[in-house]
Amino acid sequence: MNGTLQADLDQNLHTAFTYIKANRHKEAAEILAQIENAVASFCTHASFTFNLGLLHQQLGNIQQAIVYFQRSAMLDPRKIKVWQALANAYFYSHDIPSAFASCLRACALAPRDSMLHSNLGYLLCKFGKYEEAIVAFNKALALNPSHHKARCNRYHTLLKLGEYTTGFPEMEYRRQNPKYRHFFRFTNHLPRWQGENFTGKRLLVHHEQGFGDSIMMIRYLPQIKARGGTVILSVEKPLLRLFSPLPTDELIEYTESALSQANADLTVSLMSLPAIFHTTPETIPAVIPYLSPDPKLLQSWKQRLGPNTLHIGLAWAANPQHCEEGVDNRSCGLTALTPLAKLTNTTFYSLQKDSAGLEAKQPPPGMQLFDFSKSISDFADTAALIANLDLIITVDTAVAHLAGALGKPVWVLLPFDHTWRWLAGRSDSPWYPTAKVFHQSYPNDWNSIINNMVDLIQSSKNHEGI
Repeated sequence: MNGTLQADLDQNLHTAFTYIKANRHKEAAEILAQIENAVASFCTHASFTFNLGLLHQQLGNIQQAIVYFQRSAMLDPRKIKVWQALANAYFYSHDIPSAFASCLRACALAPRDSMLHSNLGYLLCKFGKYEEAIVAFNKALALNPSHHKARCNRYHTLLKLGEYTTGFPEMEYRRQNPKYRHFFRFTNHLPRWQGENFTGKRLLVHHEQGFGDSIMMIRYLPQIKARGGTVILSVEKPLLRLFSPLPTDELIEYTESALSQANADLTVSLMSLPAIFHTTPETIPAVIPYLSPDPKLLQSWKQRLGPNTLHIGLAWAANPQHCEEGVDNRSCGLTALTPLAKLTNTTFYSLQKDSAGLEAKQPPPGMQLFDFSKSISDFADTAALIANLDLIITVDTAVAHLAGALGKPVWVLLPFDHTWRWLAGRSDSPWYPTAKVFHQSYPNDWNSIINNMVDLIQSSKNHEGI
């Protein structure tokens, strides 16, 4: 390639990246096509080829990006950023083994790069190799003690392994992590409650992270109340009615204006309570149920259900806003639940809200699925519906925590690598005694565990196995 052509192509590359920054993807794609027509398959410049891969990646063409990254790696196999880019691209294309192999190559080339060791630990988690992942996170943190992702992923991994004595105190580091810092923006001016008696003072206990997290941690409220004065509970609006019967002095919405008027002396996040109360798997407050539906709502929802069948509630999608690294491995989709349709004398009820709930309009063939989503205004309604059902089958989302808190039989479908809220290698949950946990045997294998559920239901007499 002569110098003039190379200069023109470099200028075109620069223009394409400028268009991408301006969110003008159509123009960027047109220039990319012109560049590829010019160089065809004869490009022998590793950096230029790498940049073509980056352009494709930023335009969402992951597979084509991988082709260029692979070519760049062949041209210059010692370029660390190429192996790093390959690892990322393979990860987002759900090819975890190739991502892992590429990350290993990058680590070998840059053994003192903390980010690469952090990424390696993350990928080891995707293989379920949690002990090895902790070693990688430790290496990353030894190289860079302030590496947020490594520290965050390490305490998540410790908690998956049931290492609560170490994991929960370390989770307090999240207050320094940009990913979580915004949860404390309304309360940073207040002293943090550390578990001491607070008689005569006003303690603000506030929401953090997802709805399921608040439902999971609200179990600590009686223990908080036992240590002193006025308890002000602040949660997001969909949880207000559900939590209204709990032992709290004031219940307010989690908004800046409401919190500013709370006149609190101290504050604590719900997610900090396991560390404050020195929780271990053996000491989890697991008196079930610790939530109860409103009696009037309970009766109202009971009248909507058909008689003389097994009533099963379904939730098949997690909140996309809480997907790890932008990849949703928790959702299975309604189609994956098709094997349940073979169950006789069974009626299903959608517990799915938002866009994923639209799938209920076209249930799998043979599945009698009722969708009451338009009548569900908040979690108080969801709780009343769940309380009337015989079994809940759900992915890892707030529905799983709500069913467990209500003491209902709940079967939880988990991806191969799951969140810390469920322990690795266990088919039960110390947080929810009525839960059965079904782990994927390998990534993306929903079919096996759903068929296993069908077999369990069919083999149980009078549903005693549920």
